[in-house]
Amino acid sequence: MKNLGTDKLFFILFGVFMLVVVSIAIFVAYFSPGTKAEMTNYSASDEDKPKINLETEKFDLGQMKLEETKVKEIKIKNEGTKPLEINNFSTSCDCTFAQIIIDGQESPKFSMHSNATWKGTLEPGKEAILKAIYEPSKMPVKGKVERVIYFKTNDPLKSDISIQFTAEVL
Repeated sequence: MKNLGTDKLFFILFGVFMLVVVSIAIFVAYFSPGTKAEMTNYSASDEDKPKINLETEKFDLGQMKLEETKVKEIKIKNEGTKPLEINNFSTSCDCTFAQIIIDGQESPKFSMHSNATWKGTLEPGKEAILKAIYEPSKMPVKGKVERVIYFKTNDPLKSDISIQFTAEVL
């Protein structure tokens, strides 16, 4: 007669093993960042290169209610002679979003978790709009707050951008 305890133990261990393998596969598939958007690189000494000009890098949204959403539109211009590439958006909080509009096309809304696969291109002399969106109800706090939007460019003189803002949540 077979030992039923050994058979049951085998199936339990096999089931646990398969559950772990499937869980790892799902985790890797879900959190894998995908293909990173490649940027065209330029040197600071290059005569022809992109050059970002931001309307502002710091602003105050003023007082607002917890349930309110405020949006600040910031002009971005490529004053260089080569296409300006913009990517790797993230924010300092899940209550803060960034969205860029280039040639009438809106990007996805970016938040705290970076999307390294999206890339926007701004041709020389062209402008884009960066929407800085603050929704305090997503991460409720009251009082004075400071938030930041981060992104990268292929401007060799200004590759890491930080746009800071403040608000007073009532």
